Amino acid sequence: MNKYNYLIFDADRTIFDFDKAESMALSKICQNINIKYNEKILRDYREINHKYWFDFENGKIKQEIIKTARFKSFFEFLNINEDSEYYGDLYLTYLSKENYLLPHAYEVIKKLSNSYILILLTNGLSKVQHPRFNNSIIKKYFELFIVSEDVKLQKPDREIFQLIFSKLGITNLDKVLMIGDSLTSDIMGGINAKIHTCWYNIDKRDEKILIKPNYIINDLRELFNILGE
Repeated sequence: MNKYNYLIFDADRTIFDFDKAESMALSKICQNINIKYNEKILRDYREINHKYWFDFENGKIKQEIIKTARFKSFFEFLNINEDSEYYGDLYLTYLSKENYLLPHAYEVIKKLSNSYILILLTNGLSKVQHPRFNNSIIKKYFELFIVSEDVKLQKPDREIFQLIFSKLGITNLDKVLMIGDSLTSDIMGGINAKIHTCWYNIDKRDEKILIKPNYIINDLRELFNILGE
């Protein structure tokens, strides 16, 4: 008998290679505005973008403002005058077409789908997440796909997990495992929902962490050991 019956996966940086997609999309924006794209530009954008997502996860801002506000801040940082609403929307269009999977994601998802009910749960924007998921080879392996913008809820709030439990008729929370790369979103969300959690330490961080998952992995294939596959 399986220790768990339901596996909830985060999308970006857990299943999808968001770093690569983000880099590709931002490079196209830079081409449009005649800015030379390089690693510093990417780092600067990521720092700005991270702040907005952190504020969203902590309930300080609404998700819908992120797509424009982050580019307004980014263009101000670059000291250029561009239409942040237009380019914020164009960036999402570019991003929605990049659906690269992380190493081993396909083989892991395919194998686990034989024994578990799989759910994909993301805080991402609907315009990006739906096209990427619908055009991905992993779509057929998931029972449920939930995007925070669609349901007006987000991780780490327990309510978005309660929505999953309700939709799938889950009553025994001991049978649910949350897997994701974000301690503050995925792992804290799982803790808030009173389910077990597995932190995908994709960056191989070695500092002491304050949020404690039940399991830590550095490679998606390590899930097989945890699950006894």
